[in-house]
Amino acid sequence: LVCLLWLILVINTHSTNALRGICANMTSELCQRIALQHFNYTPADIGKMRYAHAVVTEERIACKLEGECPTVINSVTGNVNPCTNGKAGEWECSNVDLLSFVSLRDLGSSSTAEGNDIWGYTDAHGHMFAITGQTDGASIVDVTTPTDPEVLCFIPSKVSTHTIWRDMKVVGHFAYIVADRAGQGLQWIDLDAAIAKCRSSTQRPLHLKQGEDYGWTDAMFEGDDIGGDVWSNVHNIVANEHTNTVYVVGSKS
Repeated sequence: LVCLLWLILVINTHSTNALRGICANMTSELCQRIALQHFNYTPADIGKMRYAHAVVTEERIACKLEGECPTVINSVTGNVNPCTNGKAGEWECSNVDLLSFVSLRDLGSSSTAEGNDIWGYTDAHGHMFAITGQTDGASIVDVTTPTDPEVLCFIPSKVSTHTIWRDMKVVGHFAYIVADRAGQGLQWIDLDAAIAKCRSSTQRPLHLKQGEDYGWTDAMFEGDDIGGDVWSNVHNIVANEHTNTVYVVGSKS
């Protein structure tokens, strides 16, 4: 399943090491303008980030600047693209065939969005799903037939500003989603219910709604949703499936 998930969503930009040099340390005024326009980040914001977060951010900004972000690549489905002479379709490969590729646009994201993370879920009937993270939300994709993935649902980000770092985990049949942006909080969704609703819709993907299709909170403690202690941005989330517990990790709160 992990291999299939990675084949579904290519989140790395091309030649990122070379691209990052354009925007390294954010001294370029052009890079600063792109950072503010697409991510609402100032050089000071990026300077406060952890090193890995800052590097990824600079790569994403340079990707926008060079027009090499993967949103411009069309989806590839229907057939296996064997790895031949180091290429599977238009991608470089090494002993790994390309079963499919779903573009960020077809995942339900906006034309300026990017990808960031991915997780998996297998339901009681053995159907396999990818939960993909984008800078403007997350998607649920049926990958049971790996050459013909079906994008079912889109879960919009709580914060409208694009967020580079998003993470999700699954406990039982619920998915929990966080992002490294103040105000995002924690989203949770009943995957079985959402998948059933999205399958019955003619819209692909169906854009789900907070309160109707999934829950949200930023409260640190139960009952603190109004006026109590809340967490800010969250870098990651860890799940303990044996105790049905999730832990938010890397919050500044």
